[in-house]
Amino acid sequence: MVNCSNCGSPLRDDAKFCENCGVQVQQQPAPQYYPQQYYPQQESNVSMIAAAIVVIVAIIIVISLLVFVIIPKLTEGDLSGNDVVTGDTDKFELVTYDTVEKSDWMGNYYEVTGTVKNIADEMMDVVIKVSFYDDNDNYLGAKYDYIYNLASSYSNNFKITYYESEPYYNDFDHVKFEIEEYEFSLT
Repeated sequence: MVNCSNCGSPLRDDAKFCENCGVQVQQQPAPQYYPQQYYPQQESNVSMIAAAIVVIVAIIIVISLLVFVIIPKLTEGDLSGNDVVTGDTDKFELVTYDTVEKSDWMGNYYEVTGTVKNIADEMMDVVIKVSFYDDNDNYLGAKYDYIYNLASSYSNNFKITYYESEPYYNDFDHVKFEIEEYEFSLT
């Protein structure tokens, strides 16, 4: 039952005016019912959260594969057993080094990284020669890196890259280091 909006008296269902105060009754339109197909379906929050979790887990798996498997694919075999350091060993010390096979959009490559320490009493420029050898200790080639103004008792890092497109890449087994003082000149 509906009440009058002016005085609050109960109204009959078919009344056009209030019998108590005479105000015209506003007719409420009859509710319209639509078939189910006209109402948009609302997805549940649970399914959206589940889909987001699946996407996040997939992204984590892809990133983990890239970081731990594809990019830093460690070389097989023991590269450290055949490594030798020569040169000005009374002036410089090879503190650390690592040889890792990697891969990126350009292809496969070996990355030789390390740290050289100046153990002499003066600042010097340094050249690091990394020679590549096969498993029979046959020389394959060499690459160089330079460290300028390495102060006494200080260390600095170097990095040398040996690409798959270079000769004898597949024969590579180990490296040898030669560290020397370098006379840098602008002429």
